[in-house]
Amino acid sequence: MKQFMSNNIMVKEIMRGLTLTNSLFVSSIIIGEAHTGKKSMLKSLYPNMNMIDASTIKNIEDEIRDYNEIIILNFHQISNPDRIDWSNKKIIATAQNIYNKEFIDEVFAFIYHMPPLRERAEDVELYCKYFIEKASDNFGCNISNIDIDCKSLDLSDNIKGLKRQIYREVFSMSMDRSDIEDTLFKYFSKKENLDRGYRENLSIFEIPLIKAGLKLYGSQLKLANVLGINRNTLRKKINEYDID
Repeated sequence: MKQFMSNNIMVKEIMRGLTLTNSLFVSSIIIGEAHTGKKSMLKSLYPNMNMIDASTIKNIEDEIRDYNEIIILNFHQISNPDRIDWSNKKIIATAQNIYNKEFIDEVFAFIYHMPPLRERAEDVELYCKYFIEKASDNFGCNISNIDIDCKSLDLSDNIKGLKRQIYREVFSMSMDRSDIEDTLFKYFSKKENLDRGYRENLSIFEIPLIKAGLKLYGSQLKLANVLGINRNTLRKKINEYDID
């Protein structure tokens, strides 16, 4: 995302605090899980400030020596932050955790805590809509045909995981029969997949077919009739594949 978005009150308070202290020569830190939008937020608020990632730099004290104002990402990965010359500097940092609370309290005038996405229901809805539109545009889908239950998505990896799931869902919805056949062809072209044998590979077709059928018809009896197989045969396959 080029511009940070949020409808969450706590996140907006963080942005408000950073904006109010923008003209002050003080340091601030935002603490929160990975992929919650900390970096995007700072890019939006400080578009012209230099930004470095502590996870990729060994001697960060040398890297920031000539800067009066700088953004440091992944501050928690700095092994010796006390070696940094904090005098006459404005440092805006992000971190995933607090490893030295006394030190953090001493060097940062303002400490903010970014809530994870699972605690920001309004932002889940916001990002769902945004990523559905972006993915639909990328894959050439009709957005009116896309129905994703955002409440059922896995938010353990926050915004990054949400984006991945939605793009995968939209991509699958954009596929037609030829796309699926081509994907399966590439899958089976790997020798180790063919080595599993004919019957062992049937699950690739049967599991999604049965799951989709149960979702559509809600009845094993009706699904068995639609598929033209015996109900006991269907029940046996459901048990074999451990389908809920």
